[in-house]
Order: sequence, then structure tokens, then C-alpha cells
Amino acid sequence: AVELPLPGQGFDKDRHAPGAVSDRFELAAGDLFYCPRGIMHDARTADGFSLHVTFGLLGTTWADLLLDAVAGACAATPALRRHLPTGYSRPDFDRETLRASFSELLAGVPGMIDLDAALDRMVGDFVLSRQPDSAGQLAARLAAEALTPDCVVRPRDDLVWRIETDGDAARLLAPGRDILFPGFAAPALEALLRGPATVATLPGTLDEAGRLTLARRLLREGLLTR
Repeated sequence: AVELPLPGQGFDKDRHAPGAVSDRFELAAGDLFYCPRGIMHDARTADGFSLHVTFGLLGTTWADLLLDAVAGACAATPALRRHLPTGYSRPDFDRETLRASFSELLAGVPGMIDLDAALDRMVGDFVLSRQPDSAGQLAARLAAEALTPDCVVRPRDDLVWRIETDGDAARLLAPGRDILFPGFAAPALEALLRGPATVATLPGTLDEAGRLTLARRLLREGLLTR
């Protein structure tokens, strides 16, 4: 009924007609059924007991990015924060003047939008909301204590991360973690997260003790492996 519906556009029995059945099938143990967003479906058990697990694939849409970008423009632009004309709710209100003002504001919105800032916010939210990988965490902490300059470390498989530098600080965003480091540690930090890397040859101005401390911290945090 609705192509690629947004979260607020769920099925409404008063507006959406299910239509004719296009397919009917029975799932056996181990089967997987993918139902695209917006496809009407109805599941029920057969004669025996059944158990299933549903996974929702919740992606980020262009609408999400657009709304965030416009919200950022509103926060930065006084013209978009002004009140509507007094009396706009009255039946006899002249909407033509409002339409003209709205069109003028809308024409200027592209120049007010900071797309990179909106995308950075969305990337940061995505990274922080990932589930940390805690497999082998105890072994990683033990490995951190035994780390030497000639050891090679690498990021965990499929690790998502982001480094934001601001003056004298480097902020590391990782699944479930938001960690501040000195700004001068950023080159070595990025090299470790892009890995594999040998601790002794990390770039930047950190001395040997600083490189070891940094690598051990990331091992303890569960972001690296030996």
C-alpha cells in the first residue's frame, strides 16, 4: 500500500486494502524468509508448535538525513526560528502572505544547510549505537599486559569507528565507547584502527612508552587484537 514506508506509516485497516494473496508457503526448521519493507504479510503456525525469531533491518533513509540537516539549519538560522504571523490559525487568515514568506525561506534553505555536519552527527550516532564485540575480552586484557614494541596488532573484524579532532583533543567513537585522547595521539590512533600495525613503528610524536600505552588501552577496550 505504501512504497518504502517510514516508521510512522504502518498498516491501517481503514485505509489500506490487503489485496489478493500473491504467495503462500510453509517454513521448515532452519529456513529464512526475507520480507521487504512495506509488503503485507500474515504468519501463523501449522498443526504443531513453532518458534521463530524476527530481525528488523532498520536503515538510515534520505528522509532522516534531510530532517537532521534542516534541523541543523533551524538551529543556526534566526529567520527559521521566528514565530508564524499572529492569527495564522484563524479561518479568515490570508495564507497568500504566508506562502510567499515560506517560499522565500525555502529558497534560502540549501545555503543554510551544513550537510557534512548533519552526516557527521548521523555517523557518530551509528557508531556509538553498535553493540561492542566482547568475545575474547579477558584474553585481550591479558595480551595488553604482555604487549611489547615489536608486537603487531589489528582492529577487531568489522569494527566501525570514527576519530574527531578538535584542537588539542582527539575523540574516538567506537561501539559503546566515547574516549578522549590528546590531539597529538591521533596519527598513531588512526594507524592502529586501520591496522595491522607494529607498535614500534606507529606514526606521530608519541615515544615508545606512549605507543605502548595507547595500544594497550585499545586492547583493553576490546577494539584491537594481537
